[in-house]
Amino acid sequence: MLLIPIALFGQGKYSDSITFGYNKAAYEKIALDTIKSMYDTQIKLLHEGNVLSDEAVVKRIPWKDLEIVIIPKFRLKRNAAQLFTCTSNIENFIEFKEKNRYMSVIIEAENKFQTMITVPHPYFEIERTNNPDWRLAVTKTVYEDIVRTFLVIPEYYAKIQKMLVEKKNNYFFGIYGLWDVILEIDTTTGELYANKIDYGNILRLPANEYIRKYEGSAKIKAIANGYYEDIDDLGVLDPSPCTDIEINQKKIYLKVVELH
Repeated sequence: MLLIPIALFGQGKYSDSITFGYNKAAYEKIALDTIKSMYDTQIKLLHEGNVLSDEAVVKRIPWKDLEIVIIPKFRLKRNAAQLFTCTSNIENFIEFKEKNRYMSVIIEAENKFQTMITVPHPYFEIERTNNPDWRLAVTKTVYEDIVRTFLVIPEYYAKIQKMLVEKKNNYFFGIYGLWDVILEIDTTTGELYANKIDYGNILRLPANEYIRKYEGSAKIKAIANGYYEDIDDLGVLDPSPCTDIEINQKKIYLKVVELH
């Protein structure tokens, strides 16, 4: 599935624009290497009698039938931890041009989305950037626990597949740490939308409106600081929506260009 449209659009008098590139092949290589490692580790655990779930990927999907769909993820710029407010444009704080590659990788088989993983896993990234205590250190045991949850859950991902297929001309990506939200650039207008994914219907709103109403600036600041999981039960990632704020934001238009 190709998710790399090139956006062309006009800009209003009171607007800014951001252009960035996307190299699909570079993301796919990292994704396949990661999944192969998890797949092989799950086979090893299975042979040792340590994979119990019948929903384990290796029990349900032969490697030859496994395909992937990439949704890139970008980190927030570190300065968002100090500068982001309820009146900010989130587009100005997304690190579109960093060299490290982050992503959601959707596993597909028999033309159906089966499961999805985050690359790198948040524990690895927290360990790299924040040196957390032993509870989030990535040991062999922790990695094997991660692999045990590498399970097929097709009913959850059906709505994501439907959305991507129906809007295949748009560009989808995520913010690393803002889980269950898929951002979407309308390539006709260059405007950014947020799609909140859960077991109900997908909630779709302009991205900045969604963040104000459902996430809030405190959560965005915590993510920008590298708190991708709730370390030590501090509650820093709990939503705290903005209230009673009159918004008159300058529009930011986004354009993505395919790289080779």
